[in-house]
Amino acid sequence: MNIKYAALLALCLLPACDSDQTADAPSVQNAQAPVDWTWNQSNAGQYWAAWKPSAGPVEMGPSFAIEIKLSTTEAGAPLDLQAGQIDIQARMPEHQHGMLQSPEITRLSPGHYRVDGMRFHMLGYWQLQLDISRPPLTERAQFDIQL
Repeated sequence: MNIKYAALLALCLLPACDSDQTADAPSVQNAQAPVDWTWNQSNAGQYWAAWKPSAGPVEMGPSFAIEIKLSTTEAGAPLDLQAGQIDIQARMPEHQHGMLQSPEITRLSPGHYRVDGMRFHMLGYWQLQLDISRPPLTERAQFDIQL
């Protein structure tokens, strides 16, 4: 094969070799972009959860608040729980640590909650983990966030 054609072929195939794009990669939300409700199903499929920042994009450093919604189906009937049945945390799995403070959850209305005291103290990949306890089962809905 002519070297000129081989080089041209290599240039054409190079974008297909991008290692950042894989078919199995999780959907990662950019926390700095304005967002509406982002929905995800729990790991056992018994509920749906959604989250959004309470006041604009999330930034590294300052504490912020988020709102969460819980329902039996995506954007369906509210799943009304006591705040004590809900646990929320954010972790950086690549660094093996979480937030440096504990958030507080307040019920706003059936299935709608406010979480104060969230804080992403580092840039990078975070997982927002929302655990719901309804004995005998605890389920998790998880959101992947890039800050």
